[in-house]
Amino acid sequence: MIGHEHLIILKPKDYFCVGVVSVLSSFLMLIGSLFTSPSVSLILSLALLIIGMNLSVYLIKKAGVAVIFSLLTGIFTFFLNDIGVLGWQKIITFLVSGLLFELIFLLLKIRVHDVPLELIIGSSLSAVTVVLVSAFLLSSSLARSFPLELLNLLLLAFVVGLFSSVLFFLFWQAVEQSKLILKLESYLMSLNRWI
Repeated sequence: MIGHEHLIILKPKDYFCVGVVSVLSSFLMLIGSLFTSPSVSLILSLALLIIGMNLSVYLIKKAGVAVIFSLLTGIFTFFLNDIGVLGWQKIITFLVSGLLFELIFLLLKIRVHDVPLELIIGSSLSAVTVVLVSAFLLSSSLARSFPLELLNLLLLAFVVGLFSSVLFFLFWQAVEQSKLILKLESYLMSLNRWI
């Protein structure tokens, strides 16, 4: 059963919060791509995408947050060649990844009722989707010509997504009841009256 709180329409303060997380993630992706090799940049960008997506979902707790985060991150990293594609192809890649995350998250919420597990599975498969869609947008014939290499990249993306999501979950469990997070959540709730 999906809780009614997950199906509430996003408010401007939710978009603002997701935008701040997206800008921070995009900035860290830029820094990572400037100072690392392309393969490390891919791993770092996937990890930052998953961590930012999870942070947005944990803070906002509404359906559609991952799609908005992915779309904004694709826009903010429009010219950044960290995952192999640029421009509109990158926005499409991130948008498909966010949509798959939301679909998996909502489907598992009906069956599993365990938020960390839903986030971990959704995040891992979302990271796989980024690599898969990027590969086929770059060259579908090339992606089909090297199935073993593509499978290795998909497994790497799955492990990065799984590892990032689990580590962020453990971090979130440690700080969820801290004063800073409680103040942030109460501030976001107080914005409901103003926005």
